Amino acid sequence: MKNRIKYLFFSCFSLAVILGFFVSCGSSPNTTASLSSSRQQPVDRQSRVDLYMRYLQNEGHNPSIDEDGDILFSLEDIEFFVRVNERDPSFTMIVLPNIYAANTDAELEMAAAAAAYTNNATKVAKVFLVGPNDNVAYIAVEIYLENPNDFAVLFSRFINDIYIALNQFFS
Repeated sequence: MKNRIKYLFFSCFSLAVILGFFVSCGSSPNTTASLSSSRQQPVDRQSRVDLYMRYLQNEGHNPSIDEDGDILFSLEDIEFFVRVNERDPSFTMIVLPNIYAANTDAELEMAAAAAAYTNNATKVAKVFLVGPNDNVAYIAVEIYLENPNDFAVLFSRFINDIYIALNQFFS
C-alpha cells in the first residue's frame, strides 16, 4: 500500500512539473494572448527604427540616422548606436563603439583577455573586437525584441548593462 501511495504521489508530482513546464513555455491562454499581441506590433525594420527614434527623441537623446541606417544617439556626451537587423527586425543591438584601441600585440592580448573576462562576468552586454586587425573594442547588448515596445521598457537596463561591462573591461 505504501508503495502505491508513493507511486501516486510521484506520478502527480511529475505531472505537475510537466504541466508547469508547458505553462512556462507559453501554452497558457494568457501567455498565448500576449504572444499574439506582440505579433501585431510593427514587424518591419523601418517601423521599428521609427519607433526607437521617437523614444530616443522623447528622452532627449537627439537621435539621427547614419549612412549605414543605424540610429546614433548620445547619452551624457557618450555616443551610442542602435542597429536593427534588416533580415530579422526583432534582432536589435545597442552599441557603445570604440571603447579601446589596441596598438601593439601586447595591448591586443590584454584587450582580448579583458573582453573574455567581461563577457564571462556580465549578463547581456558583451565586448567584441572589430576593425581590420580586430584591435578596436565595442560593447553591445544584442537581444531579440519580439515586441518593439519593449525597447522603451528595457532601454535603461541595456544602458546600465553596457556601463557595467565598460567598468568590468577596464578593471
